[in-house]
Parts: sequence; structure tokens; C-alpha cells
Amino acid sequence: MFGEGTGEKVCGSGNNLLKYIAAFNLLVEEQIRQNEAFDKEMDKIEALKKR
Repeated sequence: MFGEGTGEKVCGSGNNLLKYIAAFNLLVEEQIRQNEAFDKEMDKIEALKKR
């Protein structure tokens, strides 16, 4: 799928895949945290509508 040199072009010199996977994992964890916070706020709004 990707040719030789793709890692250098995307990740720069060093091409440390574990470093980028760890960064991506942090991004995903933050997205999950924000989704949970959003859902909690939406639940509050829905509860107010039912009053």
C-alpha cells in the first residue's frame, strides 16, 4: 500500500512508529473523554426538556 520512504515523508526522520502510535492513542483517548463529557451534558439537556 505504501512505498519505500513513506514513513520518512509522514513521520519525518527517525520514523519511530511506536512514538506515533502512542500519540495517536492519546488522541483517541482524549476524543473518548470529550465524547463522554458531551454525552453527559446532552443528558442534562434532555432531562430539562422532560420537566
